[in-house]
Amino acid sequence: MGEALNLLRKPEAGIIIEAGELIRAGKVVAYPTETLYGLGADALNPHAVEEVCAMKGRPPDKPISVIISDRKMLGKLVEGVGDMAELLMEAFWPGPLTIVFGAQASLPKALTANTGSVGVRIPASRLAIELVRAARRPVTATSANRSGIEPPASAEDIPARLVKEPSMIIDAGKLTASKPSTLVDPRDGEVSVLRKGAIDEKDIIQTINKMKGA
Repeated sequence: MGEALNLLRKPEAGIIIEAGELIRAGKVVAYPTETLYGLGADALNPHAVEEVCAMKGRPPDKPISVIISDRKMLGKLVEGVGDMAELLMEAFWPGPLTIVFGAQASLPKALTANTGSVGVRIPASRLAIELVRAARRPVTATSANRSGIEPPASAEDIPARLVKEPSMIIDAGKLTASKPSTLVDPRDGEVSVLRKGAIDEKDIIQTINKMKGA
């Protein structure tokens, strides 16, 4: 699915650099992943995360997921990585699988919704990865819509009625995927699917079982 995005018109490198600078400055940027358009802000900046929540009208009890550009960035977010999470990362990253980890206590409360956990993935979209690299920090990955409204698959679908407009919208055309990333929690040694999405639960279980038997 990441390759499908690469076939669309790609914003110039300067646009991605500018978007990264905006994120570092605490602003919010709308950008495409391999699944849907998301709202990107510095995931380590409490005020920026709160801005995202305000734009979406997001309930305070719902955590916000994060994208990173490489596994080294996990060190900024999580307390530890278990064996099952290692298998999932090996099998499905980069890709539309968000994995729940124990969160570092220093993360913004609006990001974790006081759950003590954080959902993270490396996207298959090269554009999204380049945005994280330009920002030089983890970036929020919640969909660019008001809570309860259908997530946008194109820049044109991003609702003008967001409470506050993002500082920039990176337009990469209409995305072909129609589902968000699959959300899983592997912390008890098993794979619990918290949200169905782009990767089917059966495919996850079959892949993990094969890897265990290898």
